[in-house]
Amino acid sequence: MNFIDDGYYISLPSQEVFTKDDIVIDYQPEESVIKFSYTIIKDGKRSETVEISDNSVIRIVLKESGQYKIEFTNYYNSKDAKTFLVGMYNIDKTAPLIEFTEDEINIRIGENVDFADYVIARDNADGDITHLVKINDENVDLNAVGEQKVYYQVTDSAGNTTSKTLIVNVTEFTGIQSMLTKITLSGLVIVGLFIILSYYHSIEIEKRLAKFSLNPKAKKESLFEKFIKVVTGLIEPVADLLAKSTLIENYSERYEKYQVAFHEKSSMMIVAKKFIVSILFFALSMMIVTIKLDVMSFVEMILSLLIGFYLVDFVYLFKYKFYRNNVENDLLQAIIVMKNAFKTGNSMTQSIDIVTEELDGDIALEFKRMKFELSMGLSIEEVFDRFAQRVELPEVNYLASSFIILNRTGGNIIKVFSSIETALMNKKKIRLEYNALTSSSKLVSATLICLPIIFTILIWLVSPKYFSPFFESVLGIILFILSFAFYLLYICLVRKIMKVRV
Repeated sequence: MNFIDDGYYISLPSQEVFTKDDIVIDYQPEESVIKFSYTIIKDGKRSETVEISDNSVIRIVLKESGQYKIEFTNYYNSKDAKTFLVGMYNIDKTAPLIEFTEDEINIRIGENVDFADYVIARDNADGDITHLVKINDENVDLNAVGEQKVYYQVTDSAGNTTSKTLIVNVTEFTGIQSMLTKITLSGLVIVGLFIILSYYHSIEIEKRLAKFSLNPKAKKESLFEKFIKVVTGLIEPVADLLAKSTLIENYSERYEKYQVAFHEKSSMMIVAKKFIVSILFFALSMMIVTIKLDVMSFVEMILSLLIGFYLVDFVYLFKYKFYRNNVENDLLQAIIVMKNAFKTGNSMTQSIDIVTEELDGDIALEFKRMKFELSMGLSIEEVFDRFAQRVELPEVNYLASSFIILNRTGGNIIKVFSSIETALMNKKKIRLEYNALTSSSKLVSATLICLPIIFTILIWLVSPKYFSPFFESVLGIILFILSFAFYLLYICLVRKIMKVRV
């Protein structure tokens, strides 16, 4: 024991250096003490006071991690007592933490790498101890393609040790080449899907024209044609199966506008195509990953299914945009034909029939649909209202509203259609002038919007770790979110300024 002031004995006055072992303290008060008590203070919090009825030697054992002080109170008689604190005892039994900046690192064969750049070590008592990390890379061969392992070990001041292994994938490609390979494969997949959809569309056109042509000699089907035949044969059974679900049935209603434009039997057929393409895209992704001797994660599986599912939407939206433009461009001709038909004494139904005969293209397809709906017993008002809902054009809404009011209130239909013709013609002239005047400013705004994205991609390709600080701290994440939000606000402002309603 060590003798301390005033005659009491304590085996360890203090332990300021952190230790991972239990701390054992023996204490004996002076002979004149009739009884005493002690209280352990851990990290500023007091425990229950322990009272000793005599002045015998006691042993105090500190086991858990923390900073300790001990408060003693010696009683000499019923009135006289003395309280004092003893030392600072530091225990650290928590092992330090090793973190990697990347779960796995991919490097090119023969590339020089400093493995210390990929590790961060922290300790609850010592703080950042990255400089104490020991790296064992003796068995790592950067000149051999394959998986390598780097071993990291760190020990804190208390003697607690932590070890961790980092996987290093040595490949023949650089990160940029690997990324370009993935982009190329993804592009080939998308192009392949476009080819399949285009081929399917050509088959549909061929079926409609087959009755007007001579039957060619029978030829042997290619493997690709057999594949397309199998896939297209699955669409109707899948659609029938999906139609049993009320949720999917309600979801399919949003695709009704595509039904006429793309000669689909029902909107459920489109949803069936989405499910089939999603499964095909998932299978193709699995095949590509398997060829690379890799395994898809759960997130990658879900992502591939979602990309395949919504890829059909982009195809339909792209084609529907052209379809609407064709209807919009030919609508004025249809109005002129109907006006001339009214002048010769034809009814509305007869005027619609004349449009289907005089015009061709997408506008004729819409008027044929209107003619079919009239033959099924729908009223003129319902037919024009459905026409407006399908194409979603302001001009068609204007035409439908004008005719519905005319049909209910009466009036000179020839004058009404003449005014509609004049209004649409003037609107078309204004639109053409607007496009001519704003084409250069649109190009400038599109360039300004795309430049930040292009420069960001180029910087990322040259230095993939350049933007890493954005994602390594809370401040970086906040700055990234703010910068992205300002960029979105900038896009909205530019588009709002450039948008002119005609």
